[in-house]
Amino acid sequence: MAIYHLTLKNISAGKGQSAVAAIAYRRGAVIVNEATGERKDFSRKPHIAHTEFVIPPNAPGWVKALRALPDHLPSQKFWSQVEHANGRLNAHYADEIEIALPREFAIKHNVELVRAFVAEQLSTRGLVADWAYHDIPDNPHVHILVQTRPLTETGFGPVAQPSGQDDDSVHRKANGKIDYRRFGLGKFDLIPIRAAWATVLNRHLALQGLDIRMDHRSFKDQGLPLLPSDHIGVSATAIDRLGGISERVARNKAIALINEQRVLNNPELILEKLGQQQSVFSNRDIAGEVFRYTESREAYQQVKLRIGASEKLIAIRAPIYDCASNKEIQPALYTTQSVFETEYRLLDSVRKLAGKTTFYVPEKRLQQAQSAFERQAGYSLSEQQKAVLRYVSGARAIAAVVGFAGAGKSSVMHVIRQAYRANGCQIFGAALAGVAVDELRRASGIDSRTVCSWIVSWAKGKRLLKPGDVFILDEAGMVSSQQMLAITEQVRRADAKLILLGDHRQLQPIMSGAAFRGIAEELGYRELTGIRRQRRRQHRKASLLLATGKTNAALALYQRLGNFSYAATKTLSQDALIRDWTDCFRHGEDVLILCHRNSDVDRLNAKAREALKAHGALQNAFNVITEKGSKFFAIGDRVVCLRSDWKTGLRNGTNATITAYQAATGLMTITTQQGTRVQFSVGHYNAFDHGYAQTIHKSQGKTVRHTLVYLSKSMDAQLTYVALTRHRSGLHLYADREEFVDRAALQQALSRDRRKAVSFQHCHSQDYGDALRGFMQRRNIGTENDWRLALQKIITHWKNRLHLAGIRLKGVEEKLQAFIRRQQSCSTAQIALDNHRPIQRERRSSDASAPSRQAYLPMPDRVRQVAAHIKQAIDHADRVDTKTAQLSLWQTCRHAVSDGPQAQKVSCYLDALGALLLPSAAVASGPCFDRCRLKSLLSCFHERDRAQVESDWPAIYYLSRARLLVTQAEIAHVPVSQRAERPLIEACDASTVQSHQAERPLIPALIFEESVRDVASRLTVQDADLGELEQLARKNLAQCFRNPVAVADLLINHIRARGTLAPHQQALQRRPADFGDHLAKTGILGWPSRQRIVAQASLRISVSALENYAQRFTQLMQSFMASELEFREKMRQPIADLSPRARDLLARVEVENQDLLALVMTTKGACAHREAQAFLAQIGARFGACNPVDGERFQRVAAMLEPQAAARLALRVKTAQSLHHLVAWQSRAERLHEDHCQQTDACQTIDL
Repeated sequence: MAIYHLTLKNISAGKGQSAVAAIAYRRGAVIVNEATGERKDFSRKPHIAHTEFVIPPNAPGWVKALRALPDHLPSQKFWSQVEHANGRLNAHYADEIEIALPREFAIKHNVELVRAFVAEQLSTRGLVADWAYHDIPDNPHVHILVQTRPLTETGFGPVAQPSGQDDDSVHRKANGKIDYRRFGLGKFDLIPIRAAWATVLNRHLALQGLDIRMDHRSFKDQGLPLLPSDHIGVSATAIDRLGGISERVARNKAIALINEQRVLNNPELILEKLGQQQSVFSNRDIAGEVFRYTESREAYQQVKLRIGASEKLIAIRAPIYDCASNKEIQPALYTTQSVFETEYRLLDSVRKLAGKTTFYVPEKRLQQAQSAFERQAGYSLSEQQKAVLRYVSGARAIAAVVGFAGAGKSSVMHVIRQAYRANGCQIFGAALAGVAVDELRRASGIDSRTVCSWIVSWAKGKRLLKPGDVFILDEAGMVSSQQMLAITEQVRRADAKLILLGDHRQLQPIMSGAAFRGIAEELGYRELTGIRRQRRRQHRKASLLLATGKTNAALALYQRLGNFSYAATKTLSQDALIRDWTDCFRHGEDVLILCHRNSDVDRLNAKAREALKAHGALQNAFNVITEKGSKFFAIGDRVVCLRSDWKTGLRNGTNATITAYQAATGLMTITTQQGTRVQFSVGHYNAFDHGYAQTIHKSQGKTVRHTLVYLSKSMDAQLTYVALTRHRSGLHLYADREEFVDRAALQQALSRDRRKAVSFQHCHSQDYGDALRGFMQRRNIGTENDWRLALQKIITHWKNRLHLAGIRLKGVEEKLQAFIRRQQSCSTAQIALDNHRPIQRERRSSDASAPSRQAYLPMPDRVRQVAAHIKQAIDHADRVDTKTAQLSLWQTCRHAVSDGPQAQKVSCYLDALGALLLPSAAVASGPCFDRCRLKSLLSCFHERDRAQVESDWPAIYYLSRARLLVTQAEIAHVPVSQRAERPLIEACDASTVQSHQAERPLIPALIFEESVRDVASRLTVQDADLGELEQLARKNLAQCFRNPVAVADLLINHIRARGTLAPHQQALQRRPADFGDHLAKTGILGWPSRQRIVAQASLRISVSALENYAQRFTQLMQSFMASELEFREKMRQPIADLSPRARDLLARVEVENQDLLALVMTTKGACAHREAQAFLAQIGARFGACNPVDGERFQRVAAMLEPQAAARLALRVKTAQSLHHLVAWQSRAERLHEDHCQQTDACQTIDL
């Protein structure tokens, strides 16, 4: 599996090293040191997969000229000049980064991975990166060499440079000394470089679909008592390979044994490590982590079993199986005890908040606040916004609002702030990102801070909420479960109110869990779906599609609107983007470039600055050392802040423009988009970068006039949603074929759903309930009184619901009574008739006694088996309670009563029973037989049949429930299907082309009653070679025992049941008399007789034959079982009948002297011939290409079909085969005829 390894070394003259020799060895090339003439030849070094010489974007001209040189000459000239420029005896020539690459990646994917890391972390620092990829088996890695001195126009500059260097002055510290900064990579850069490699590696692992996450931190920092292993290296590996003793290899083996022992002593370490990486995981994740820290099969099994029995492993969802095939379609899900308890505490806190109802805002104050806002804003709120206002200002102490991007959440919060302030409450706000905090404060006027700031303040006892306060959490979808727990606990303890705003389809939490989505689904929420940000109607429609998870439809809409630009290469695509951006920027429009990867951000920022310089802007640039390396800025440059700073008030993601810079003092002045002027020292705060292009994460919560988005395959549905909803007027998307092979690949990448989950989303499952009871028992809570109170609470809740329903029904009753009073004058006779209905009911009951002597139709065994399958599916769906299980139940019921092989028998039985008992009445009676409720049904049968009805009642109930479920679904589907099919029907009537749809498939989807093992055993016994081994064993056993048939049957049946002769093998040779009357007896003097010698020899032959029989039997069983499973999987898909056009072509086969080749050359004939060929391919894949009709599988399938259907199937197959052979024969004959004619013409030409 992929491992994390990154080391930073230096190459110096003090160690006797040479940069030229080092790069020659890394590249496996012949390189000459041009300064000394020394030649280094490592051209025979193997496993050199790829090499590159990468220069930074702001490199001087002499370095850029090196790119035009072929092969390894750029490296030769550059490193020769490096050694020439460093003449000291202890000169530090280069720094080397050695990185382990994932073994799961192909070479091209590892190359892309290294390129991304070099572009993001090294090129931006002004470093030349000369790297070589060594693809050694089980040890792929890369060597990256970078210089230690800055590049200048004449060569190399000094290592230590004064910060803020200018022509006139330098930046000095507070004590007056010059502030120097060291160029290149040092020990202080190691931790950021390691973290950056982990980020790039995890992103590429996700791109390749690998569920692996690398952590650059040590085990100690992760809180795991495991020992880290040492990097072995080339020398130690070679020593170990040659049989020598390597200290590093031995030390790593000792560390592996120590870690294995620690895991054996405490298997919960695996759960702790998994819990840090993901909140919910499967059995496969556990197995992969255990495999990493165990060295033997026994240790693996032991740790795996102990983890399965651990109390810290909580099962929250059982595996989901397909009821028809008993195949697992979703694995079991687990979580850790700590995660479970955290999220349950969150759920409990939220429920307690929902139980408080003391925050009601009077309607009058709400109307006053709404009117004041509308007068100030100049527009009216929508009806949906008004409904959200009434919901949020309700009495409950918690409210959740799911607002789509651009739906007007800020306007609603502005009114809420005024309403609650008029009610005497204080309003506070929070958001995860600093930019979102500023936007909330600006748009709503709410005093806001970041989530981390609030949590830290509460932990110190500061800024605590007070009773009656209202706390608004914006962008709640990005808040993790741990953070949400801290917020809800503080709000609950303070007796305050919590309002959650967010959209769970936007960017996901960085940490584990998706608290907002779980809370919204648990307590309910209100939606703001009216998109108001986008001005164009079609763009609002696309934003709504994105908000509802229909990413493909939104992309297709933008495609039709012409908002896509495709290019062949990344360079062409980005150049087109920069041209469009330049036009907007020069006209003073608010335009923003968005992309996902930092490397794309840096590249687009550089291109944007070059475009501005070409038009005369950004003159007199100055150099600033930022967190991302040395970069040039100019007055008028747009920048973005990368880190919040409380002294300056800058937020992470703040956009600003540089308005002044003092090189002598290092003071920089910027003006934010809100007009705020901020001055700071670049020595104190240097966390900023060019801001023309930004990452999508930085843009969440922002609104701009125009957005230009560069698409990459690292994006998903959540990132696409955010990127495509930031604009008001214009949006354009740019893609290239280097990222996406075609548009299908683009849609697949951008529509990937990576939303996170919380454990209490499965709170309705039985496994979660068991875990919850264990959680309450461990804390001595959940007594009988608690359960009684909980039950009373549930009953009270439903009483209130029923009371409300009663009030509504009472209103309906009053309307009906009014209607009846209006009709009394004209319907007196009808009313009088209604008063005599008891007499009519008596008459009907007396009439109903007439058919009470009907005979009960016995339930067929096949129908009873179908009912058992339905019962299993219904019980599973009731227990699991998921959408997948409900869909599986519906498919099983539909297969049972509509599409399956026994559907006709089930329908006949239910139709006969339906004359006396409707399915709805049977379902209402329940699965348990109730004589009182079924009295009318029992009165219809003879006394002797009533006991049979009672015996069959559970099966009747489940069959009736299945039919009722399928009927309800079909009735509900009729209006939708009619609306969807009406345009298709009209188009079909208007078209002259008639399409064919088979009424019933030629071979329906089949489920076999005979088990797979029984079929494999039957086919195995019929094998000729196995039969010969059996005959040899029986023949030799006849010379060993007086009852050879019984002994042979005993041993052979044992092999067929167990697959092996053991444990009878040793006993048969040592104590053959235990199995039967043995013929090998000694003579009078104890000498072996001739019969004994023959018997002993025959016994050895028999044992050998039986062992061969067992081995052959096992191999055949495995082969036949695998083949049968594959066959049954294919038979679950029906085979449609041929169209009339294809059947007409097959009918021509029987006509004598028919030119079939001419027929299949026509347009219709070619289509029919292709259809026949596809039909034969389906038949061949299931029953074999050679004589499929005569095969065992075909005979089995034919036996399951009706006789007429089986005959029609056999005729179709034989005729299609005849057509195939005849067309092939006529085609070959025509080719031979043409060849003969050509040869004849050639001979005549020669004769002439």
